[in-house]
Amino acid sequence: MIARDHKGESKFAAIQEEIPKALYKHYGLDAEAFDTFMVLHNGMPYYRWRGVCVIARLMPAPWRWLGQLGRVVPSFIGDAIYDFVQRNRIGWFGSTNACFVPNDAFKGRFLAFETL
Repeated sequence: MIARDHKGESKFAAIQEEIPKALYKHYGLDAEAFDTFMVLHNGMPYYRWRGVCVIARLMPAPWRWLGQLGRVVPSFIGDAIYDFVQRNRIGWFGSTNACFVPNDAFKGRFLAFETL
């Protein structure tokens, strides 16, 4: 998402930080499970499929269009798609041995970031 949000409007937070952990707890999510992500938009939390749709609508076309289209998909179907992709993403796209560490250009886009 960082690469596609050219205006830099999105902010990110690592779940390992205290504020995101508190937000997860406040909204009834398990910060230790790492099984979903939360998107806060205009003060409202969105999870799984709805979170993906909100993110897509914030990005430029064609992602914005796909996010709009995703609104018509019922949550039970969208969440099943989200879960399927989540279970298979590493097999499809691979993984790395290290977490993303933002460079100086992106550090300001993280709500809390401590230099290693």
